Amino acid sequence: MSRNAFEELRVQLRTLRYLGVLRFSIDFEKCLVRENAFDERIAWLYLIGIFGITCSFLSYSWYYPNHFVMGRHNSTGNCYALINIRCCSIFTLLVYIQLYVRRCRFANLLQSMLRFNQITGCGNGALKFASPYFLHLSLFAICMLNYTYGYFAAGVRVTTIPIYLLQYGFSYLILGQVVVLFACFQQILVSILRHYNQVLLENVKLGKECAGLYENLRKYNQVMWLSHVEVNYCFGLLLLPITGFILLITPSGPFYLVSTIFEGRFRQNWKFAFMSLTAVIWSLPWVVLLVFAMGICDVQKERPLGRRMSRVSRDLRLYLRLLHLMGLMCWHFDSEGCQLVATPQNERYALGYAVLILTAITVCFTFAHLQPDRFHIPIYNRTGNFYETIIFRITCLVLILLYVILYFRRHRHRRLIQHLLQLNRR
Repeated sequence: MSRNAFEELRVQLRTLRYLGVLRFSIDFEKCLVRENAFDERIAWLYLIGIFGITCSFLSYSWYYPNHFVMGRHNSTGNCYALINIRCCSIFTLLVYIQLYVRRCRFANLLQSMLRFNQITGCGNGALKFASPYFLHLSLFAICMLNYTYGYFAAGVRVTTIPIYLLQYGFSYLILGQVVVLFACFQQILVSILRHYNQVLLENVKLGKECAGLYENLRKYNQVMWLSHVEVNYCFGLLLLPITGFILLITPSGPFYLVSTIFEGRFRQNWKFAFMSLTAVIWSLPWVVLLVFAMGICDVQKERPLGRRMSRVSRDLRLYLRLLHLMGLMCWHFDSEGCQLVATPQNERYALGYAVLILTAITVCFTFAHLQPDRFHIPIYNRTGNFYETIIFRITCLVLILLYVILYFRRHRHRRLIQHLLQLNRR
C-alpha cells in the first residue's frame, strides 16, 4: 500500500473531524500527527454540547414519554422503542467520551501507521477504502428515508419525528464512521504484514542472515505489536458499546413488523407491501455495521504457535463423542491411526436416532400448528404469544433440516474430518 492509500482516508478523517472527534493536524509527507490547542478546545466544546443535548433529550423522554408513542404500535412496541432511543443517546455519549479521553493514543496510533505505511507498496488501496466509506453513506441515506416513512406510517407525532431522525441519524453517522475507520485500519495492517512476509521470504531464500533480516524481523514484530496491542487498546473498549447497542437495536426491525403488520393494522395490499419492505430494511444498516465490526481479517489470524498440535486430536475426540451421543456423527474414532470408522452398528444407531428425532420434532411442529393456544403464556399479550409460536415452529424446522443434512452427508463429513486429522498428524 502506498502513501496515497492513507491520503485516501483524508475524506473519512475529515468527516470525523467535522463530527468533533479525532481533530488532528496530519502531515502525510512527514508522517506527523499533531494536536494544537484550538483543536483540543473544539473537541472539548463538541463533548460538552453532546453531553448537554443527551441530558436534555433524556429528561424530555423521561417526563414526556407519551410524545414518543407510535399510534400503530402496541404497548410493548412503544416501550421497546423508547428504551432503544434512550440507549442510543447514552451509547453515543460514551463513544464521544472515549474518543476524547484517548485522543492522544489515537494520534500516536495514526502516526505509527503512517510511518510503517510509507515503505509498503500496493496500488489498489483507494478502492478498498472508498467502498466501505461510500457504502456507509449510502446506508445512512437509506436509513433516514426508511425511518422517515416508517415513523410517519406508524403514527408518531409530527413534532417528535425530527427528534427520532436526528438522534438515530447522528448516532448512525458517528458510530458507523468509527467502525469503518477500524475496518480500514485492519486493511492497512494486512497490507503492511503482507509486505514484510514477502520481504522475509525473499531474505530466507537468499540466505541473507545479516542485519537486514533482523531489522525486518524487528519491524514485523512492531507491526504485530501495533495490531494486537495498540489497535485493540484504542478500538477495543470503543467497539464494546457500539456492538452492544447494535445488538440491542437489531431486533427493532422484526419487532416493528410484529407490532404493526401482524397486528392487522394495514389491510390494503400496497400498505402491507410498503410496511413489510420498511420492516425488512429497518435493521439492515445496523447489521452491516456489526459485520464490519466483527469481521475477521488476516491480522487477527496471525498467531504464534503456543501449543502442540497434537492437542487438537484430543479436543476433537471430545467433540466427536458429544456429537455421537446426539446422533449427529456416529463414528468410531481411532486416535492412533487417525481413522474414523463407520461400522454397521453405528449406521443403525444413526438411522434410528435420526428417525426418532425427526418423528418427535414433526409431532411437536404439527401440535403447535393445530393447537397454538396450548403454547400461550398467560402474562404475554397476543403479539408476544404469536411471536413465541413462530419461533417454536422455526426452531422445529431448523432442527429437521439440520438432522436431514447431517445424515445424508455423513460420509462426506467423515472423509473431511479424517483428512484434517491426517494433515494434523503430519
